[in-house]
Amino acid sequence: MQKNPETKEKKNKDRGLKSKDLRVVILVSVLAVLILLGTLSAFASSYDKIYSNIYVGEVELGNKTQQQAYELLVESYGESLPTIIVSAENKKIEIPFTDIAEYDFVKTSEVVFQKGRTNFATSFFTYITPFVKRNVPIYVEIDDEKLENSLADLQSKIKNGYQKPTYRIEESTLFILTGHGGKAIDMETLKAELIKNLEQNKSVSINADIIDKEFEPLNVDKVYNDIFCEPQDAYYDKENNCLVPHVDGHDFDKNTAKNVLMYTNEDSEYSIPLSVVPANKTIKDLEEELFSDKLGTYTTYYTAGNVNRSHNVALAASKLDGYIMMPGEVFSYNDVVGERTAARGFRNAAVYTANGVENGIGGGICQVSSTLYNSVLYANLEIVSRTNHSYTVSYAPKGQDATVSMGTIDFKFKNNHENPIMLKAYVGGGACTISVYGKKTEDFSVEVISTVLSTTPYSVKYEDDPEMPLGEEKIKTEGMTGYTVSTVRNVTINGKTTTEKMPNSRYIPLTQVVTRGTKEEEPVIADPENPEISVENTEISTENPSVNIEQSDLDWIAQ
Repeated sequence: MQKNPETKEKKNKDRGLKSKDLRVVILVSVLAVLILLGTLSAFASSYDKIYSNIYVGEVELGNKTQQQAYELLVESYGESLPTIIVSAENKKIEIPFTDIAEYDFVKTSEVVFQKGRTNFATSFFTYITPFVKRNVPIYVEIDDEKLENSLADLQSKIKNGYQKPTYRIEESTLFILTGHGGKAIDMETLKAELIKNLEQNKSVSINADIIDKEFEPLNVDKVYNDIFCEPQDAYYDKENNCLVPHVDGHDFDKNTAKNVLMYTNEDSEYSIPLSVVPANKTIKDLEEELFSDKLGTYTTYYTAGNVNRSHNVALAASKLDGYIMMPGEVFSYNDVVGERTAARGFRNAAVYTANGVENGIGGGICQVSSTLYNSVLYANLEIVSRTNHSYTVSYAPKGQDATVSMGTIDFKFKNNHENPIMLKAYVGGGACTISVYGKKTEDFSVEVISTVLSTTPYSVKYEDDPEMPLGEEKIKTEGMTGYTVSTVRNVTINGKTTTEKMPNSRYIPLTQVVTRGTKEEEPVIADPENPEISVENTEISTENPSVNIEQSDLDWIAQ
């Protein structure tokens, strides 16, 4: 039977329409998926927090801002530093972390934030797979020279150990010590192993690999490149904000040196004439030129026997020493002193908190900021930001202290003089002195006067102690009176005095906490066999046979 041509054509047409509809559906679906993926990718890329389930060690930083991540890293790893022990040939040394390495929490937080943000695709897949744990190491820097110096003693104890060639300059002579070949610590392998552990904040005990190093004659060209220099005057480096010391020019004849060292022996010393050309301006000349006048100075005192606090005072002051400010520049104490963490050398000592006095990292640095504040007052510099402590301090007059707290409270001042100024800090013997030097354009004198406007007595809080005898009391926390203090700065220039009123200082009272005993004395129990004899009415006598007391007991009682 012959099929109807029209029916066949209709079926083909319907089949074509269905195929066309299917292609449209697929195309629309693909476009919808691409739009969805593009939208999600764009959203993921614009997400202003760290992607979920990203860790540094055991610390999760997901869904936190970069600043929050930084603060959490400092809190988690800034004080708990790994121990480093290196062994070689049954001898070992412990190297303090801060002697050779430093954590860079700023860079680590940046890397954490960028994790998964290489492009739209990685951002998308990282964002939509929060169940996948991703780990980022702590960025750690190891100083090669410091590491080698720290291992020098261990290297020197290795039997048949290697000694690298060295040289030194004494006046106009270059002395070269050739050294010798031998056994040496494999520094590259050791450093790689240290980094692998330290970036996970893990303590490490490494038995260093020992390699054979052959005797290496000193490379004269390298020594020449290290030593040769034209004389350079001392100058002020604006970019790094420091005075660069002068450099005397050095030169020697390479051919002469090569002839001398042509047939060198191990463990030999050779001398080569050196040409020295002095610089025209030394750093002393530069300091006298720019900072000949002491504009202001102040000294506070502390208990030198409090080792941790004294250490923090000295460390904070060292960050200020030699600091230079150009006219118009604003100084930030927190920026210059930096983070107060164990990783940066600060220790635990007493600090003020909401609960009074407690131990905290960096205790003592506020004495340095207060000393600086007073020296700045007397140098007639502009105070930009200053906050008094919650409670009064012993090392500065009321109204003349300056507290600081990283990230919240800062001490700032401005160099409103016409010339650069330089800070000089000295700490020792229980005294902290900070001075401001510059070049005076006019004579001035400064007087700082603080006046107590009101006082608020402290309250007393009692805490019962069941282990302390009834009626006995002991002060647990000394109370502190609260004050409101007014401070003015009188500046006299050419006989004319102007008065600048500083913001009032308000110190809150600190509650005195007293512990009192609640333990009552136990009642006296009479002797059941002789009720007339008790501990209270028994007379001590060697003649009473019912009371057995040795002569040695009587001697002890008499003492």
